[in-house]
Amino acid sequence: MTDRIYGGWAGNPRGIAEDKTLCIQNVWGDFGHGHQCSRKRGHGKDGLYCKQHDPERVAAAEEKKDDELNEEMQKSEAVWKRRRILAKMASGITTVELKNYKLVKRKN
Repeated sequence: MTDRIYGGWAGNPRGIAEDKTLCIQNVWGDFGHGHQCSRKRGHGKDGLYCKQHDPERVAAAEEKKDDELNEEMQKSEAVWKRRRILAKMASGITTVELKNYKLVKRKN
């Protein structure tokens, strides 16, 4: 297996050699150059990742987020569906009738 290289760019084409005690994830720094994650290893496949970059944990978090977004979208779609139905039902009602209905409802 070849050693991983981090942060190679035109000014430093050889980059920096892997630190075998740190997570193998390539993260992006302030100047747009990648570097090795600074957290200790011990998670994921063969213990090569930190807890944050563990591929199984990342995949589980993405799946959870997708489920939450899908649930939110379904709720939103249901609200809009109800609004469309109400709009169709109210399409034949004049403004005067609607105002009268609101006035009657407030009195009760």
